[in-house]
Amino acid sequence: VQHPVSPRPADGRIEADLTRAGREIHRALGEADWHAVARKAQSPWLNRRGEFSPLKAVTFAMIVLPGAWLLGLALTGGLTPLPWVFLIYTTGIWALWLLLASLAVTPARQIFGWSELISVRRMLGIGGLAYTVLHVLDYLWLDRFSLGFIINEYLTRATVWVATLATAGFFILGATSLDRVIQRMGAPAWTRLHYIAYPA
Repeated sequence: VQHPVSPRPADGRIEADLTRAGREIHRALGEADWHAVARKAQSPWLNRRGEFSPLKAVTFAMIVLPGAWLLGLALTGGLTPLPWVFLIYTTGIWALWLLLASLAVTPARQIFGWSELISVRRMLGIGGLAYTVLHVLDYLWLDRFSLGFIINEYLTRATVWVATLATAGFFILGATSLDRVIQRMGAPAWTRLHYIAYPA
């Protein structure tokens, strides 16, 4: 009986490429200005002056705690008899609340004159996007990625189309929330693009 011979990369080219890539990554990480990265990084509890911000800290806690609660329930078997349905509902609700909160920042800032509110708008939007992603993944997992079932959902439920378009809009908003992207787009174009969050 002839045993199959496991394939080996010719002349070790794959190993050489991986080694070279690893060296390049190591060199890039070693040459990076990590102090500059730390200065530019936005802390979830510090303002741009590097001072502790109670508003940002409380907002960050409100975003993280529901996810931590769901994780705790998952680890302890407390996700009700229908865990995936419970996850779909809960992540959808928190995504909705966070996205509505992010949209309310600008009107509330103008009404109450609380300029610091603008510092948490991006955090609320990104948090809402994260829960939206979890909501979509839970939905797909519940359907076991059944293409037939998903097609039937699109043919019979208009709300699925609305949710899909809204999710696509939120992904666009999340991808354009980086400072570098905002600078390249320019403030007027970025503002016009982010108006799609309201109909979404």
